[in-house]
Amino acid sequence: MFRLMGSTGSFFTMRRLANRQEPWECLISFICSSNNNIARITGMLERLRTTFGSRLAVIGGHAYHAFPTVDQLAAVPEGQLRELGFGYRARFVCETAKQLQVRCVPARFVCSVLAMTPLSHMGLRAARDLEGAHGS
Repeated sequence: MFRLMGSTGSFFTMRRLANRQEPWECLISFICSSNNNIARITGMLERLRTTFGSRLAVIGGHAYHAFPTVDQLAAVPEGQLRELGFGYRARFVCETAKQLQVRCVPARFVCSVLAMTPLSHMGLRAARDLEGAHGS
């Protein structure tokens, strides 16, 4: 019973934390989630923070880092992400960051608009632009 409640509590804690993510971090988390489990996704995001994010503070000997910005991730070679264990997802993380950077649109705005606007409600031009952003 305790194990079941413990895992349920962990699920709800993760869910609550996911709801507080910035849209940019949520987008990258979604890319990392493909064919993955929560422990591995968490590790991948932590490696992104510690390797590429800005250091925020050191508390009790542990360094805390911000999630990397669009510009920080756009500068990362795909091979470096593969070395960190991202596998085939490395390409999608790099391409997403570069696409957002090239379009000169703040990632927070882009992700928020995509989250709020169903494809069926987008104009034809916006939907085609979105399709082009994913290399299709």
